Amino acid sequence: MKIYIAGKISGLLKEEYLPKFEKAETELRAAGWEPVNPCKFGILDHTPPAEALKVCLPKLEKCSAIYMLSDWRDSLGAIVEHSMAKHNQMNVYYEEWQPIEHMKKIIEEVLWNE
Repeated sequence: MKIYIAGKISGLLKEEYLPKFEKAETELRAAGWEPVNPCKFGILDHTPPAEALKVCLPKLEKCSAIYMLSDWRDSLGAIVEHSMAKHNQMNVYYEEWQPIEHMKKIIEEVLWNE
């Protein structure tokens, strides 16, 4: 199942946001998910959030779930992604409430019920 990773990028240096997205991607993949990492979409630094969302939202639409990193509330883009996911009735998971260890159990339950 594809899961989109959402969190704060704008206003941070690459060395601040890349490691947290890469860590989430690696751990979600190890837990059995197919992570979609927006840091790998080729969006240039300093791209206005509205322009970045034009790239991100179509990719989010192709996912079954979204994983909200703990800093998502500090990002206008992540807030928009969260709203879209809720509107589209996607499964929404939160790093604070569903740490990666729990995500393995969730994917097993989802796959078991398919």
